[in-house]
Amino acid sequence: MWVNVVDENLFQEHRKSGEPSMWYSKFLETVMLACAARLSTSSAVRSLGERYSLQAKADVLQALEIPSAASMQAFMLLSEYEVSYGRDRIGWMLCGKEAVLLARKLSPEW
Repeated sequence: MWVNVVDENLFQEHRKSGEPSMWYSKFLETVMLACAARLSTSSAVRSLGERYSLQAKADVLQALEIPSAASMQAFMLLSEYEVSYGRDRIGWMLCGKEAVLLARKLSPEW
């Protein structure tokens, strides 16, 4: 099972610097690893998903401070990740943060 979440070339190009950009953030990368781990057929790899999720949640505040397409994608994916484990409230909260991030990006004076 494979899902394209980001443009691989843009993501890799911006990842090289290691600095957050419009198309890359460590937050997004960590969330993608959590989601990928969840889809693995290996129980050892699946168990890593929760660790990646916790690591991503530690980066939420920084992601809110630097609004970008990468941050919005990460919030959307992390929301879906949480809901897939029956943590609907956390999923909705993250979805709300994504909406706030989008509003800030579209209207900086908001």
